[in-house]
Amino acid sequence: MQLLLSLVLLVVIGASALPENCRENGGTIICTGLPKTKMDVEIFSSIMYNDLSGPLTAEFMKKHKNLEQFWASGVSGVDADAFKENKLLTSVSLVKSNLGTIPVDLLQGTNVNAFDISESNFTMPDGPIMESPTMQFFKIRDAHLSAISGKALSKFPELMDLQLQGNDLNSLPAELFLHNKKLMMINLRNNKFTEGIDTAFIDLPEKTTLVLNNNDFDCTKSSTREMVKVLKEKDADYDGTCAKPYKEDLSDYQFK
Repeated sequence: MQLLLSLVLLVVIGASALPENCRENGGTIICTGLPKTKMDVEIFSSIMYNDLSGPLTAEFMKKHKNLEQFWASGVSGVDADAFKENKLLTSVSLVKSNLGTIPVDLLQGTNVNAFDISESNFTMPDGPIMESPTMQFFKIRDAHLSAISGKALSKFPELMDLQLQGNDLNSLPAELFLHNKKLMMINLRNNKFTEGIDTAFIDLPEKTTLVLNNNDFDCTKSSTREMVKVLKEKDADYDGTCAKPYKEDLSDYQFK
């Protein structure tokens, strides 16, 4: 409904009324940097700011109180109360940004169910990354992530889809998925796993899909054998390839 209203308003005000560095695409307003001239952002439900080049503050976001979807790159830090006025917000993307420490309560009081910090720099906390009872889709792709804390996802009880591909992970904490009983998809493609990560997978729900390809699993290691055993016991749908002793699909390799 809100998206339809935005489209109607765009027709009424005309695309020519947008600042010269902003345009409309499929109902989403896309700006390079901040609007160069005044724009009534309150009427729009979907906005993308490329190269925001500054912090995300509550004062800035309260002007967007009808937002449902928000994208931004080039963000340098986020206020803890940045989204407190955005009651309709369901999707947030802060990619290619320098986020520093993400406030653990950033999403409290919102209905955000999708959050993307791919290709961004941020500080991995010892505890939860954030607290969100509504989070279902979480992405940290291509972020040079070399480690993730055991409690990182512990406050995402509704998490269904986790995208961690394109990082530098070579292990996962045993308790990582302990509190994520609704996980349906985990993408670990293009990381640096060489041995099995069976202890982390023990807590997965049954029939989870795991994307494990483009990792160099050593199938001569007992940990890799145990990982495949756990995945079979969970009736998981998984892929992946042995790098040693020779190239073969994980699901086909005859472990001794």
